[in-house]
Amino acid sequence: MQGEHYGTKVIENPEKIIENIKEWILDSNELYVCLSSGGMQFSYDYFFQTSRKVLDKCRRGEHKGIRFITYIDKDNIDAVKNYLDAGAKIKHVKNLPPMSTCVSEKKALTTLEKMEGGKVVQSTLVSNDIAYVKYFIGIFNELWDKGIDAIERIEDIEEGRETNDELADARQYVNLVLEEVSSMKNKTAKQEQ
Repeated sequence: MQGEHYGTKVIENPEKIIENIKEWILDSNELYVCLSSGGMQFSYDYFFQTSRKVLDKCRRGEHKGIRFITYIDKDNIDAVKNYLDAGAKIKHVKNLPPMSTCVSEKKALTTLEKMEGGKVVQSTLVSNDIAYVKYFIGIFNELWDKGIDAIERIEDIEEGRETNDELADARQYVNLVLEEVSSMKNKTAKQEQ
């Protein structure tokens, strides 16, 4: 049995990038996507229909789903709403890393381009090296834990409020404490039986 070849390469042809991303989406079992505001619009413009196929598979229990982290603003709010309606999970993060990254259990794709207004990516680094995949999943999970639920962010935008990131952090901390207290109560109740 021949082992899989691991490597990293740069793709600089926009059509090849789009083709590669579509194949990657369809071949995944779970997707972690961290995009700039413009990147979210780019994803919607070029990959929404492909992503819907994956989200349909998720509803049937054949895929673990798609999670997005992005900066949600007036420019990409409709794209975010459509992804939410299709079944994606999305969180808002104010201070995103300077690169957009898409990771599955098999491959990582990243670009340094801002993709303002949904502009097509001109250059992407693609790697199936497990070290890169694990690294980017780790970063994604750290950001996910700090993110604000997309529905809360959308409500803030639609009601003209600025999202309070510090308040969201405090709310998450309180929820974690409450979960821990509940867990401790359950353990104590089981020990007393």
